[in-house]
Amino acid sequence: MKARNKFLFGGVLVLGTAGYLMASSIDETATYYLTPGELASKVSNNPRFVNTGVKVGARVVSGTIVREPSGRSLTFKMTDGTKT
Repeated sequence: MKARNKFLFGGVLVLGTAGYLMASSIDETATYYLTPGELASKVSNNPRFVNTGVKVGARVVSGTIVREPSGRSLTFKMTDGTKT
């Protein structure tokens, strides 16, 4: 086998392996965000869901940010345009 063919074969092997690893890890690295409507329905169906850490995709409602004087707590309302 010529050196050029070995180099091409090695390159295809490396690119194929990298492509496979990227494609197979998409499900593991995908981040799912709940909307406020989805979060509200999950909480109403299962009250224990309240203390579960989730990611929420929403916008903060203007004027609803309240900081505790000690600076350790922050509360706000968020909306997705339909549910707050």
